[in-house]
This record gives sequence, C-alpha cells and structure tokens, in this order.
Amino acid sequence: MLAVVVAAAVAALPPQGLATRAAAGVVLVDMQGHVLRRLDGFRLDEVAEPASRPREVLLRKGSVSYALGPRGVRPVPRLRGGWPRTATGCHPGPAPFTICGYPWSRRARPSTIYLRGRKVLSRRNGYWRSVELSPDRRSLLLQWSGECEAQTAYLARADGRGLRPVGTESVALGWTRSGLAVVDLPRGACAGAARRPGIYLFDPQTRHAAFVYRGHGRLWGSAFAR
Repeated sequence: MLAVVVAAAVAALPPQGLATRAAAGVVLVDMQGHVLRRLDGFRLDEVAEPASRPREVLLRKGSVSYALGPRGVRPVPRLRGGWPRTATGCHPGPAPFTICGYPWSRRARPSTIYLRGRKVLSRRNGYWRSVELSPDRRSLLLQWSGECEAQTAYLARADGRGLRPVGTESVALGWTRSGLAVVDLPRGACAGAARRPGIYLFDPQTRHAAFVYRGHGRLWGSAFAR
C-alpha cells in the first residue's frame, strides 16, 4: 500500500531532477531549482556505490527501500554497498566504462578507468568511484575518493586529458540533457564574493557555475533522451 501511495505522489515527474535531503524527509526538485514534491519521513539511502544505479536514486522509509528513477518509484531489495574484491577489482563505471584496481582488487593496483578495454586514466593514493560521458560525448565527469575519503569531482576531455577538479570538496552527480555537469558543492562555488553550499550546474567548456538548490542530494534520470 505504501508503495502505491509513494508512486502516486511522484506521478508526472520530469525526466530528470534532484532528490535532496531535508529535515523532515526528501525534497524533489527540478533542474531549475523548483520544488516538485516533498516526501516526508523518507531519506536518501547512500549505502550503494553511485555506479550501481546510474539513473536512479535510492530512498528508504523505515525498513523499506525504494528506487526513484525514469520508471517512477518502486520498492527494491536493499543494496548492501561496495563491490566484491576480485583479482583485478573491476566493476561498471557505469557502461561503457569500467573501473579496476584499488580498493576492490586483491592486490595493490592503481585505480584505472577503461573505455572498452582502452586505458583512459590511472591514479594512486585513492580511487575512482564513477565516470560518466557527457551527452555530446566531448567531456567526462568523474568522482575521485582520495586519502581520508576526501571527495573531489573532476572534469576532463573525453580522452581523459585536461583533467581538472571542480572544487576541493565536491561530489559528481551526473549530466543534464543539455550537457551541463551536476555537482554537489558542500562549501559552495565562487561567484563574485558569494559562496552558497548546494547543487550547481557547470558548463564543461566555460567553467561557469549556476546555483540550482541548497542542500545536498542525488540526480535521477538519464542525460540521454529516450
């Protein structure tokens, strides 16, 4: 019954949006920062790796898990997070990328991103959590977890060159359908003298940052039109 009520509450949502944390639950916001729905009593379930459900946001209410995505909201088995340790430590990054190495490998290996078997980026002293190609296929948005679990979102050209951080503390959420990088900046972005923590849209070419919504959250919906 609860699943039916939740599904009705989020009917007719846009193909992309943000699920953000709030004191009383979760707030659903469109890509212009307009509040669409409030889901009281829910919380973001951040146990699972971001690449495991690249177009969905995991929610929890009590002991029940839900996935919010292109198909609406539906109950799902809870994901326990983390990837199994293997000889190479490879897992989807998501497709068509693969991430291999530390910390999912049984041996100390650099964290390496592959595109259909071709090495794109490789680093040590941390690991790549996710990588996603922009809709125009010209840019990459990546998430790096460094020492002491410091999180940094990066932008790069599609071949991995021109790698540069978005912010000293930043979380890559994905791409909009118009080709802007969606990034969570806990300390805000520089815009003159103002710094507002929250979710921003970044142009990968000009580096212009546009504030969307306060707080922190996740992106639902694919960047690629269907």
